[in-house]
Amino acid sequence: VIVGTSASKRLINDSSEILSNLEIRHNLYKRNRTNNFGNFIDYRIEINGRKNYDKWMNFIGFSNTKHLTKIYIWEKQGYCPPKTTYSDRIKILKEK
Repeated sequence: VIVGTSASKRLINDSSEILSNLEIRHNLYKRNRTNNFGNFIDYRIEINGRKNYDKWMNFIGFSNTKHLTKIYIWEKQGYCPPKTTYSDRIKILKEK
């Protein structure tokens, strides 16, 4: 799952339009949220499935090493252990 969240409805809608043009299927959500600071609305876009992941990586991809280490482990092992730190992931990648 690739997820993006923003308080900006326009940003999410513009992103949705780009994804549609690239034929990357996705879902949009409007969420009412509450935290210690009060109530607020945010907008979420989700991309699910291997086919859509492959399209994302082909057209857009990631450059943040935090996300790339998770992807490399997932490709190597078939999953990425949850709640690992960046250092944990580097150690896993250096094994074998």
